[in-house]
Amino acid sequence: FPFGSAEDMYGIMRRYGTDKILFGSDFPIWSPKEELSTLLSLPFGEDELEDILCRNAKKVFHIEL
Repeated sequence: FPFGSAEDMYGIMRRYGTDKILFGSDFPIWSPKEELSTLLSLPFGEDELEDILCRNAKKVFHIEL
């Protein structure tokens, strides 16, 4: 979120769809804890957060659990 406000990023993620977003922090440049905190402060539903934080990565990396 360092390149725009959290609200701007929320709008972009809404526009593209949470099924196309992967969570990442660009560690060590940005703090994963701070980035996650910002993400969780946005008005996403539980399913949308599950997409961003887990489900989409499983699809991309073909992980089955």
